Amino acid sequence: MIPPSEKFINLALKAGWKEENIIKIGYPKWDNYKLFIGKTSSREYNENNEKAIFMMFTWRKLKRGKNMSILYYNNINNLLNDSEINEQLYLNNIKFFFCYHHTLRDKKIIDINNNTNIIFISQNEISKLLKNSSLIITDFSSILFDAIVQRKPLILFIPDGLDPKLKNIYANEYYETIKKIKNGNMNLGEVFLDLDKARDKVIYYIKKNFVVESEKLKFYNSFNLKNFGNTNKFINYLTKLN
Repeated sequence: MIPPSEKFINLALKAGWKEENIIKIGYPKWDNYKLFIGKTSSREYNENNEKAIFMMFTWRKLKRGKNMSILYYNNINNLLNDSEINEQLYLNNIKFFFCYHHTLRDKKIIDINNNTNIIFISQNEISKLLKNSSLIITDFSSILFDAIVQRKPLILFIPDGLDPKLKNIYANEYYETIKKIKNGNMNLGEVFLDLDKARDKVIYYIKKNFVVESEKLKFYNSFNLKNFGNTNKFINYLTKLN
């Protein structure tokens, strides 16, 4: 299932998908989101009107006998423990939620030094945070569309993107995906490979009260994503298969 954008339909076709196997609807979970078309930012916070940052990265398929890039963990650690980010979290009463991908077994690698502003969450809390967060940080995970469809600030950061050993660590499909993003061959807008630049962008959004830039909104609108009745559309599609 992919978002109903010609850009991504074309990408799927180039990747070898048959058009009849592409379900041209939005994600059913989008039915839970409220669109803020024409507004500067959704800023759809939780019931207490609190501000929150949510960060989660997608998984990487490893080559046999290989371990995840150490740069992946180091950069996540450094971002979560950045002194200026944490000062801004404290001053502005913002919580920073982080979720491991369920395929990562060793959760002791990320150390937040007892920082009360940083909160680890479980998989069953992801949907709530995608809806209630003020800023979403991810890499090439599909949750980037959750930010786009809600018109929320989005930071695309690939923590292991600058690891020179990626080709030897990850399965070819994941290495090629990261390579395409690095080379600008995937239309994802602004993508950060450098930790310092990603860090600066987090601080920028905090200081701007999580308002999305007008240029980024134009980029969001270019996808022409719709979130109306996707669950029923999906059910109708499955019904026709019978």
